[in-house]
Amino acid sequence: MSLQQTAAEFKAKVQGMLGEKFSIITDDMERVRAAGTVDNALKVGQSAPVFTLPDAFGDQVSLQALLAKADPTFDPVEGLKQQANQVSIISVCNFSGRVIVGL
Repeated sequence: MSLQQTAAEFKAKVQGMLGEKFSIITDDMERVRAAGTVDNALKVGQSAPVFTLPDAFGDQVSLQALLAKADPTFDPVEGLKQQANQVSIISVCNFSGRVIVGL
């Protein structure tokens, strides 16, 4: 059995389990793809850009400051490893979505 056949069977199985929810999910995925979000997403190994946002109280908080505050022993190298793991998980989810959609 080819990978395409396996993917098609998996898609049919998931579609059968989800019913009408399947089209809601696939429609949303297509809107995300059409907006260019997937193409512009961070790739495995890329670092998050440096950014600062206001917190719930309006105070400016940077990503690095937040990470360092949350863990006083914050190691930037370990932080990058954790970030790479998170991006990998997102990539697997993205791949799974593409299999379901059939791309």
